[in-house]
Amino acid sequence: MSSCRRSLRASRVEFRGAELSAKQTEPPARYSQGKLIQEMEKRGLGTKATRHSIIERLLEVRYAVNEPLEPTCLGRAVIVALSQFAPRITTPDMTSELEAEMDAIANGRTSRTEVVDHSRELLSLVMAELISKSTDVGEALKEAGAGDAKVGVCPKSGHDLLIKSSPKTRSNFVGCSGWPDCDVTFRCPGQDRGR
Repeated sequence: MSSCRRSLRASRVEFRGAELSAKQTEPPARYSQGKLIQEMEKRGLGTKATRHSIIERLLEVRYAVNEPLEPTCLGRAVIVALSQFAPRITTPDMTSELEAEMDAIANGRTSRTEVVDHSRELLSLVMAELISKSTDVGEALKEAGAGDAKVGVCPKSGHDLLIKSSPKTRSNFVGCSGWPDCDVTFRCPGQDRGR
């Protein structure tokens, strides 16, 4: 031990200066659709035939937009709500488990009935958790959906202008969130009249 201390005392280190640089941590790059498909394959999510349609569905329901994919406020809120109220389905584990069971059916290692029964059991537990908290989940998703739909401020009332859908005409329009007190609406570009 004393020889170690002696050699440490005898060592000298030359100081050549230091630099201080201010940087912020940057998030990882977003996934392109192709990279996401590769990641899904690596984690055992979906099948070769279904991975692309899963991504198309996320875009269709506006949980994600753009290329590379970017989560919307609603997409983030769904994950936050599910993480809080049904955490099992926010990880790839449950999906991978079910995919492995489907492979087991295809390879003759288990029966369709066993897998369907197990899937129903897993999903009924998740649904029971979600249904018991449906009011909380609904509020979180409503707020997030409004955040994605906001396009500006109403010139008449000062409320938010939101993109809304008309079930009657099956088209989108911009309307004041202060409705029915404020009746300001605008047609969205490209919407056919009388549809």
